[in-house]
Formats: sequence, structure tokens, C-alpha cells
Amino acid sequence: DMNIRNVRAIVWDLDGTLLDSFHISEKIIEDITQETERPMPSLETRLRHYHGSLEDTLTNTLDLNEEELEPILNSFLQKQDELYKQDVEKHLYKDALSLCRRAHETGIIQLLITNRDHNGRGSASPRAIVDATELKKYLNEIICGDEAEFRKPDARSLEDWMKKRNLKPENLLIIGDQFVDAHLAKNVAARALLIKRNDEIPHLQNDDHPDLLIVDNLDDV
Repeated sequence: DMNIRNVRAIVWDLDGTLLDSFHISEKIIEDITQETERPMPSLETRLRHYHGSLEDTLTNTLDLNEEELEPILNSFLQKQDELYKQDVEKHLYKDALSLCRRAHETGIIQLLITNRDHNGRGSASPRAIVDATELKKYLNEIICGDEAEFRKPDARSLEDWMKKRNLKPENLLIIGDQFVDAHLAKNVAARALLIKRNDEIPHLQNDDHPDLLIVDNLDDV
């Protein structure tokens, strides 16, 4: 159980938490490996490296060197843009959308903070995704990976926003699906709620956060 009293704000993660982007990424990586005649990485490898910047994800998942990264990144971005131009709403997790809606109805401030970039991402930009879906009704602010000096899990990625909103750590609930979300909450001294989307949360250690709850769905939160 987690004490959720005094929660004035929810800090949401995007990929894997609000949006089932992993399976979109899977299709793109499968297409790229076929086109470049590379072996398809194992599911364990794909899950383990699905975090951080897109550049890091592709480099680690496909074991790329610096020269190989640029053309594959460009191909990924082009394919990604086309897929996100389609009905992106169907890729939102229903349990997360429901919690987002319920939090909005109770007046809780909601921030989306993601390491996904905005510039150069086209229809796959976090801002474009929110604008094209029901999320635009509920999220108060968005911080993309390339819009702040510091990225998750650095506590400084939230400091200015917390000051602007007059929020203390005990007022926050950080919701994500990766160890970086738990680390962000620990660094900020806030509570953390992780959703287990793919049976496990790679890299998460037992001592990653003293006030962490892991759930299988968000319907009962």
C-alpha cells in the first residue's frame, strides 16, 4: 500500500506508461533489420535497452557504431513519423488514460516529462502525440527531452517546474514504467508508482526507491 494523501501533482512518463510505443518500435526495428540484413535482437535485449534517448536505444539494441547510427536513425524517424500519423489514440493504455482523466476531475496538476525529443520527431513528438489524443484535455504541461538542460532521472529536470507550481516533493506522485522513473522520484524525494507492462522492469533494484509501489495495472489506483 502507498499513502497517496497530499498528492497535488502527478508526473507522468510517456513511453510504456501512457503510450504503448514499444510495439510501434518493434515493428520499425523489425523492418530495419530486414532491410539491412541484421539479425533481429532478442526480446530480452529489446526490453533491456528500451529507455533513454532514441539514439541510445538504437545503438544499444542493434549494437551500432557511430557511423552506422545516423542512417539507421534517419530511417527509424521516417518510419516512425508515418506510423504516428495514423490513429495514435489506439496506442494509449486505457488504464493510464482512465487515471489521467480521474486525476484531472479531482483537480490534480499533471505534467508529462519524457526523454523523447520534440524537435525533428514530427508526428511522433510528445507534443504532437498529446495534441492528437484525449491526453490534451488532462495534461497541464509537457517537458520533452530536448527542451530542458537536464533529462530524467536528474532531479534538476523537475526543479524549475516544481518552483513555478509551488510544489514540494511530498506533493508529487511520479508514475512510470522504467527504473529511470524510480530514480527520478528518489532523486526528487517524491513517491513513485511503476506500472509493470512487460512482466518485469529491467535494471530495477530492490533499493532503487524507499517509497515505491509496483502495480500490474492502474485501474485500482
